[in-house]
Amino acid sequence: MAKQSRTIRNYLLMGLLVLGALEICARILLVAAASLGPALFAENIHCRHDPILGWSNIPGIVIPDMYGPGKDLTINNQGFRAKRDFARKAPDGKTRVVCVGDSFTLGYGVGDDESFCARLEESWPSLEVMNMGQGGYGLDQMHLWHRKEWSNFDYDLLVVCFIDADISRMNADRFDIYPKPWMRVEDGRLHTMNTPAPDPYPGFWSKTAWWSGLGLVQAAGKAREILIRREKAEGVYRTQRDLLVTVMAVFREMQAMAQSKGAPMAIVRLPTAGGMKADLPFFSIMNRELEAAGYHYFDFTNHFRQLPPGEARRMFIDSKTAPKELLRYKSMGAHYSPYGHAVTAKWMQEVLRKLQSSPATAKE
Repeated sequence: MAKQSRTIRNYLLMGLLVLGALEICARILLVAAASLGPALFAENIHCRHDPILGWSNIPGIVIPDMYGPGKDLTINNQGFRAKRDFARKAPDGKTRVVCVGDSFTLGYGVGDDESFCARLEESWPSLEVMNMGQGGYGLDQMHLWHRKEWSNFDYDLLVVCFIDADISRMNADRFDIYPKPWMRVEDGRLHTMNTPAPDPYPGFWSKTAWWSGLGLVQAAGKAREILIRREKAEGVYRTQRDLLVTVMAVFREMQAMAQSKGAPMAIVRLPTAGGMKADLPFFSIMNRELEAAGYHYFDFTNHFRQLPPGEARRMFIDSKTAPKELLRYKSMGAHYSPYGHAVTAKWMQEVLRKLQSSPATAKE
């Protein structure tokens, strides 16, 4: 009996040693993989799974030096990037602007006070600006987030900011490994598909499980993510015309929601680092349709193309001089630098002035 017990103990000890060796190897592999280049979306840090939107900010999270020394990321208790919570109505004497958008609006790569939303509020004391930007969102998710919060807040002006990739993201059922909702038009109405959005970390893979910190689990999770990424995201539209019809339907519904509050809506196309190139046919057609529909449409790529080359480059984060914190994240160099946000804020002031003097209606 004693001999059998010793044998069992030896096997257990051997098993623990093997597991320990595997854990050490997994840790080494994770460090080596991280050294190969940025493999992390910043949203992995400040977001959680959201069955309606796919992912959303963790309310109340504050990450000091998120994007470098002094460049904090603060999410208020309502899920917006802000250092304060918002009342239902704007303070007396303030005009509330809601900026809906993606990571460019959120202010990926810059501190709380450096995004164009924050700079607008700083330079125009009579404004209160609500930052509803979220990394990785397509236009469909922006609309769903606005629709989710629409009844909770009053506002005076609505600004919908997008980059070209936000339209492309609509034609997919996921972003990277993260499932997302998408929309289609049936009988003239928008319908939301792929909801509730599946959780990419169910059960054993959950990042909140007690075992999630083990190197073995993290390495296995990374391998799983790589396999998911290799699978092409499913396209959801048969033709580009179907996509365009959905885009226009999204803008119509957002316009109607803004009109119900007596608020004008502006649509702003933000430039990206590749914005000096000629537009793809899809965006040329979309631009014409937006203008023909009578929307307050502002294409900042036109402003961008008029900048001297050196100034245009300054608008974006320089990967050679970026703080080491930013080097962990994907697409770091594709986003606006503090200078880029300052320039965008100046362009946005022109939009708001025109919007304040315009009615809240557009042609159907």
